[in-house]
Amino acid sequence: MKVSISLTDQNTKFVINNLYPLYLHDLSEVWGWRPNLYGVFKTDDTLTLQDQNKVFDIWWEKPSILIPYLVTVEDIPAGFALVATPPYTPHGTADESNGQQQESAGLLEKDGRELCAGFVPGRNDGDIR
Repeated sequence: MKVSISLTDQNTKFVINNLYPLYLHDLSEVWGWRPNLYGVFKTDDTLTLQDQNKVFDIWWEKPSILIPYLVTVEDIPAGFALVATPPYTPHGTADESNGQQQESAGLLEKDGRELCAGFVPGRNDGDIR
């Protein structure tokens, strides 16, 4: 099984936008969410999925701080991971003991690949890029 994790960009962000409503649908069973009057999983009156996806644009506007990954299995989209760093993380999650924060997208990408490689149960033959 070929599992790939790749950083997305403006040209490929639409895949995450397509997957996001499915993610919300899956979570709705756990969290008890219901779609709004227009069939969109939002608590406001968002009319369309296109309108809902506009909030994601920031993930591709701050590449060293917000890092959107796409996960594929056998080249088919299977999920995504949105990795945030300060100031887009909850208070207290940065390493406050010495005031240092990871600011390099390169380091974050390397750490993300190493972390995700461990999530392929019983397999280490995934194509982690």
